[in-house]
Amino acid sequence: MDRDQSLVNFSVDEVKFVNDGRERHKATLYVQNRSSSSKKIRVAVAKHSDSAFHLLSGRDERYLAAGLKLPVLLQYSPGGRGEETHRGELVVYVDGRQVAALPIEGIPPSPILSISPLTVDFGPLVAECQIVTKTLTLTNTGTREGSFLVSTPSLPPHFTISPLRGSIRPQERTEVKVELLCKEKGPFSKVVSVLSGDGPEGEELFVVTLCGSVQDRRLQLLDGHAPSSTLERVAFGHTYYGTTITRKAVLYNDSPVPTDFLAVLDSEAAGSEHGVDMSEGLALACSPGGRGQGCWREQGHPPSSEAMIRVTPTQGCLGPHEQRVVELTFSPSFLQAESGWSHHQGLPSQRDYALFLKFLPVGVNSMKAALEVAVTGTAVPADLALQPGTPLDFGSCTVDHCSTQELQLYNNSPVLPLEFSSRQVAHYKCDPSSGKVPPGDTLPLSVSFLPRQLGPLNFKLNIDILGPRGPLSGGEGGSLRTAVVQTVAVELQGVGTSASAGKSERKGRGVSLARPSDLATSIRPHDAEKTVVTPFTRVPRHTYVDPDYTFDEEERAQRRRHRTTYTGLLQANHAHRSWKEREKMHSDPAHRNPTDLGMAPALGLRPPKLTPPTPAKTTPPSTRSHPSSCSGGSADTRSKMITTRDLLT
Repeated sequence: MDRDQSLVNFSVDEVKFVNDGRERHKATLYVQNRSSSSKKIRVAVAKHSDSAFHLLSGRDERYLAAGLKLPVLLQYSPGGRGEETHRGELVVYVDGRQVAALPIEGIPPSPILSISPLTVDFGPLVAECQIVTKTLTLTNTGTREGSFLVSTPSLPPHFTISPLRGSIRPQERTEVKVELLCKEKGPFSKVVSVLSGDGPEGEELFVVTLCGSVQDRRLQLLDGHAPSSTLERVAFGHTYYGTTITRKAVLYNDSPVPTDFLAVLDSEAAGSEHGVDMSEGLALACSPGGRGQGCWREQGHPPSSEAMIRVTPTQGCLGPHEQRVVELTFSPSFLQAESGWSHHQGLPSQRDYALFLKFLPVGVNSMKAALEVAVTGTAVPADLALQPGTPLDFGSCTVDHCSTQELQLYNNSPVLPLEFSSRQVAHYKCDPSSGKVPPGDTLPLSVSFLPRQLGPLNFKLNIDILGPRGPLSGGEGGSLRTAVVQTVAVELQGVGTSASAGKSERKGRGVSLARPSDLATSIRPHDAEKTVVTPFTRVPRHTYVDPDYTFDEEERAQRRRHRTTYTGLLQANHAHRSWKEREKMHSDPAHRNPTDLGMAPALGLRPPKLTPPTPAKTTPPSTRSHPSSCSGGSADTRSKMITTRDLLT
């Protein structure tokens, strides 16, 4: 057929006429000169072609420049043979030589069916027994009515196709619904056949593929440092009472639909431990009166586990395959009792917590869809021992001189370091003023006494134990801050003395230091309210009182009555003068206003209704100072996590 097709090019690959009952059918096509020079080109119907094909234009030979096209008009006239199929060819001559041929065909009236799409992709779905519908469109572009039949011999029962059979008029379309019940999990790929006619013996027209995947609605908790790994347990480790420790994770919605979630604590899960000291062994922890059940010296109580463990955010909505960072917080605390024997107050015992945190997809009835994560943590007391014990007595030290003693800080915790900071105290200095004590180790602390004045200088040195702490108001999130979780007090005693022995200085109220050279002047009027002590031993010194020059007790009482009389007279005169000045100012005409505005006092005002105040439920502050106060704030102000018990009530 093609002798030299590189010279010309047809605009179509085939010409097909469909007999729709008309006498004549026409089609226009183009022949292009693809050579590099002008050519003589003509088109003709091949001799072996059916007589129903006629060439109306393009038969005459024409010169075509390179790249130009020759229009060709072809007519199809079936006549009385409309039920037959007619075939033929169009041949192209270039410079009198046949170089190409194009097949032509005339077909009798028949249905021409097409379907779209050939592949129905349901995509990823969630197995929640919902019905997902897709649509197939069958179109008849022919000239007669066509019938179809959908064959589904191997289709599972959770697929439904309707209608399975039907007929389509010419130039019309119909829709076939494919419904899937999302129940069976896993990927699927099924094939259905579309046949022509109404019976199974019809010709197979199309093969349609149904594919997709069905999976559970699933949440995953990923490691914040390694997002590819899944977390099944969040271990907080050891932390002090009154401090806060956080862990970050990524909550991932491994489903193709948006998912609302709610974080709750499973308070009744098997294997949960709420503040049990497992370091003493299982038998002691579970026995009545064991350390896990609360020591008799622990005159206080820890808050509930719901107040110690929190998740931020506790609820939200995740889009399809969306990831969100969540923060898990462990904040153990211990509330000391407000009453009890002070000498029985001791440090709280170690408490181990093992709880189960669940992320529940909202709207899913099955508990199997919940994500369960184990949460473990251990609360230990901050135990700081001092050697030697308190108080530290520096004795006497001359003003502007220094006396130093060494204080050993011992961290009794075997697992956690202890960070401390000492507060500033007048006349005393600590070196170092802050630092860290490794677990089970000792740090020497140098305390220096630098008196700046005379007399006894007794103060209290507070050593604060520091740790991270989060917000207590229950807000969503919030950065940690360094706070004081415990305070240990050290009593400091010292006396500042004078550098000059011959100088009399004030020792206290009514107390003076005696001078060695004042013996000659000791015979003088003596003040009964003044005491003189020796400069070294501080023993009250005897001072000779001459009765000829000193008032006795009756004379001193008379002087006091006389002084009181004059003092009262002066105060009464001052009050009278003040009253007269106020009266003079109010009687001045310049301050009077004779115009009456007609305003009634308190017109329209109503007294407020008195209601008894509602007592606030607050815990009275403790007046007892104890080094083991490790509450770190009231646990009642914390926001508590929702538990599974709350969901059932």
